[in-house]
Amino acid sequence: MAAINDTDAESGVHKVFREHGLVPPVPISQVDLGVPTLRAFPIIRLRDWGQYLLNAGLLWRQMTGCDTFEKMNAVLAEFWNRMRSIFPNHGVYQLASEGVLELQNTIPIYSHTDEGRSLKKNPILVISTHGVLGRGTFAFLRAGKHKAKLSRNSMGMNFINHPMASHFVFATFLKAVSDLHPGCLDTLMRLYSEDVESLLLDGITSSDHTKQVWFCHMNTKGDLPALQRLGSLQRNFLRAPKAKASKKPAVGICHLCLAGKEYRAPDGSSNNVSPYPFEDLGLNPGWLATIGTESPWQELPVILQGVPLGDVPPASFFAADLWHCFHLGVAKHWLASSFVAIVEFLPIQNATSIEGKFEWLTSTYREFERQHGRCGWVKKIDREFLNFPSGNVCPIGSWNKGSTSTHLMKFLEWFCTRYVTNKTDNELLKAVVPCSLHYCNFVTPVDVSTYYILKRGLLE
Repeated sequence: MAAINDTDAESGVHKVFREHGLVPPVPISQVDLGVPTLRAFPIIRLRDWGQYLLNAGLLWRQMTGCDTFEKMNAVLAEFWNRMRSIFPNHGVYQLASEGVLELQNTIPIYSHTDEGRSLKKNPILVISTHGVLGRGTFAFLRAGKHKAKLSRNSMGMNFINHPMASHFVFATFLKAVSDLHPGCLDTLMRLYSEDVESLLLDGITSSDHTKQVWFCHMNTKGDLPALQRLGSLQRNFLRAPKAKASKKPAVGICHLCLAGKEYRAPDGSSNNVSPYPFEDLGLNPGWLATIGTESPWQELPVILQGVPLGDVPPASFFAADLWHCFHLGVAKHWLASSFVAIVEFLPIQNATSIEGKFEWLTSTYREFERQHGRCGWVKKIDREFLNFPSGNVCPIGSWNKGSTSTHLMKFLEWFCTRYVTNKTDNELLKAVVPCSLHYCNFVTPVDVSTYYILKRGLLE
């Protein structure tokens, strides 16, 4: 490795890896995406990944977290049996009854789309596949839950080990290229769908002809921007109303339900009406009954080609990444609103102005850092950091690292323990403390963010 030329390190590293047998013999296919510069676009088909893993005796461990092929058979039979109780009419059961596949040898998989960073931080889309099942989490293993007998085993998720050992890349696509040729992404996803469909209907057989397995595409995962692009979702998070009234009715913010969808007011006024307000976070919101009632697209997305959904609502196939939605979504609203609530309502000695309170909050955060370690992305907590230039703006965090949200949530918990819990009668401040909900009579955590939306007059 030390002898590799720094001017072309990537090629040199690949050469060393190949010499030492560290490059799996999985063929890289070249496909035509219909653009002169993309007529030999490289992809790695899931069929080729699966064939290599099956012949090498690695498939059951990398795709299901099982030690042996026989154990995988038992785990998969139990998995599909449990799923039948939730989705009895899923299409995979009809295929099994017709003899197309065997459930105990059918591996459930997720496709995953995420945006990474390439040279000079250029955005690059990474499309990959991984098994639904895995070895679990470290907490799962420490608790010994993987040792429970199969009928009571909760089955581990695919978290343990590096993603390079359990996530199998299909293609990477520079955002600059996809923006220049938007139709190429649909072509790429059509090729992926055809590959996965063939694995569902035909499966793969080991080189010694003793084992045959199939794959079933359960969901596609990603952050909300990725899902919006893959599904051409008309209802999406970008369609949230920006004002109390608009000339054109809002189409809705969620691909699963009709939350936020507006209709013309009966009196013909410019104030559109939403019977399913997305701000309704009660126990029985109006939008709950609308889940799966209307498709969020004009035509069926190509990634759904060949997916045996049965009577499962097609929109539910697009599964949001919980961590993205929280760390870079909900948490940015929640934390920013919480910090603004603190500087506006928490009495602070020797600090009467908002700027003075922000300075005090920053100094308190520095104390937290000295005790619990630093987060390099947080320099100070102020108006700019919270996107809060004035009192008529709804705050939202300006950071773009998910780990920053985790760090700030720990700080908020530490701060509230010292300065808020049992130390104030302000209901809004008490709502900042998740563990104090038992004595909040009418304020819930979401009200901290909702309060600022209402206060700034952005919504009715």
